[in-house]
Amino acid sequence: MMDTAPLAIRAVQHYIRVVPRVATQGVMGVPISIRLEDDVRDELEAQARSRGVGLATLLRDLATEAAREARRRRIREASAQIGCYVASSAEGRALYEEWGTPRADAG
Repeated sequence: MMDTAPLAIRAVQHYIRVVPRVATQGVMGVPISIRLEDDVRDELEAQARSRGVGLATLLRDLATEAAREARRRRIREASAQIGCYVASSAEGRALYEEWGTPRADAG
C-alpha cells in the first residue's frame, strides 16, 4: 500500500554573521545573523567573488551604504521641511533677505 501523506519539502537556509567594519577604530561591532535562501546566497556569493571580497564583507558594505543613504535622505527631508517652514514665515524671509543669496563666485 502506498503512503498518501504529503511530501515534506526541505528548505535549506544559510546563516551568515555580519560584523560592521569598525574593528580598525578599536571598537568591535555587534555580530548579526541573517537567513538567506539558497538562490539569494548563491547570487551574493557570485557578486562577492567578482569584487574579490568575502560574502560577509560584501553584506557589510551593502548594509553600510544603505544605512548611509537612509541617513542622507532623512537629513535632506529635514532640511527641506526647515526650508519650507522658514520660507513660509515673515521672520524667516527677513533672515534670508538679510543674509542674501550665496554666490558661487564669492570667495
